Amino acid sequence: MRGFMDLHEGQKGRARPSQDRMESRARFKRLVREKRDLVREYRRASPEAKPRIHTKMQDIDEAINAELMQSRLYADGYRKSDLSRYYRHIAFARPISMAFSLLLWGLLFWFAGASVTLQIIILLLAVVSTAGSAFELSFLRRVRNRILLPVEELERGVGEIARGNYDVSVEASAPNEICALVAAFNGMAGKLKEDEQTKAKYEEGRKALIADISHDLKTPMTSIGGYVEALLECDDLSEEKRRRYLRIIAGNTDYMDRLIDDLVLFSKLDVQKLDFHFERVDVRPFLRDMMEELGLDFEEQRILFSYHDELGEDASASLDAKRFHQIIRNITGNAVKYGAREGLAIDVRLYRKGASFCLDISDNGPGIPTDKLPHVFERFYRVDSERTKSFSGTGLGLAIAEELAEAHGGCISVASEVGKGTCFTVSMPIAADKAIGVEA
Repeated sequence: MRGFMDLHEGQKGRARPSQDRMESRARFKRLVREKRDLVREYRRASPEAKPRIHTKMQDIDEAINAELMQSRLYADGYRKSDLSRYYRHIAFARPISMAFSLLLWGLLFWFAGASVTLQIIILLLAVVSTAGSAFELSFLRRVRNRILLPVEELERGVGEIARGNYDVSVEASAPNEICALVAAFNGMAGKLKEDEQTKAKYEEGRKALIADISHDLKTPMTSIGGYVEALLECDDLSEEKRRRYLRIIAGNTDYMDRLIDDLVLFSKLDVQKLDFHFERVDVRPFLRDMMEELGLDFEEQRILFSYHDELGEDASASLDAKRFHQIIRNITGNAVKYGAREGLAIDVRLYRKGASFCLDISDNGPGIPTDKLPHVFERFYRVDSERTKSFSGTGLGLAIAEELAEAHGGCISVASEVGKGTCFTVSMPIAADKAIGVEA
């Protein structure tokens, strides 16, 4: 009985008087009416009067939120009152039931000299009362263990989540609906914790992005400012130096343009407001033209480049040519950025796999460490965290490439070995009328 009484003491709590609830409800209705009237007044008000009305509306919103919070407190009080009554019943039912059974058995011995009929009646009542008491005590114990305690734990868990602690788990072993509810609660808590971690990680990445972009923009701007100042103040500069300074200024300006373009594109992808213009293209001639253009660019940079068409047959796909070109550019640009300055080689192979065409883009660069490989498509992630001029990207290139590929219904995967190079595989679906009957 002591255990039941302890539970009862832990659940004590009184509900607020019903008069308070009625007054709170009346205040809430009055505030809602005032808010509605102010909204109508705001629509008809002049531009000069609107700020004053808007301020009143904000004050009423705060008052409404306060009343809603108070209503929740009332609801909590009534819930605790209900639990208190249940625990009180459990706490006092057992001794009363046992006392009644003992009384009947005592009467049986008291009337030991009475008639047999009376003794039989008292015996039957004592047996029935004892059996009923045993059943009731067993039932109440099951109610306590299977319903009240799990509900109490759920209440505790909800309170922890309300305070911002998502690392909470509720235990329930009984195979009933409460257990299913507890399992759903634990799943919700886990999802909230995961979302909070993702949010914190995203916020950390956002702060890192701001710091990196500030650094990346400040460096070329400082360089441009210095060379412009030299051009303005030095009248005796030779034509060769003047042209060299202008080329440096133009290069830094071009770099800042690319940086800003990446940020604008990323922000549009992030809010899903990037426009795509898909059209049916023949894959082989489309990629052949693209690879010829890439080959000319790599030739100027003294990068060995090769392209192999192993598709085997004509195929068509629905692509946004500009965005698909950007996917390939971001991947090959990453290879150039992290590859060797001398002897860098990039190889592209086109082939078919099931209902998709695939591009393997391989390089002979330094490769990516195994522990960093799963993170290369994460936003703001850099394989090399050192801030050097040659590695001054935003950390968005591969993340942008992956999101653009997914917008096409495709995907990008990567395989790498340190010291041997990296291979990115871009997979895109072939148009349905060309993919029928194709085996994986």
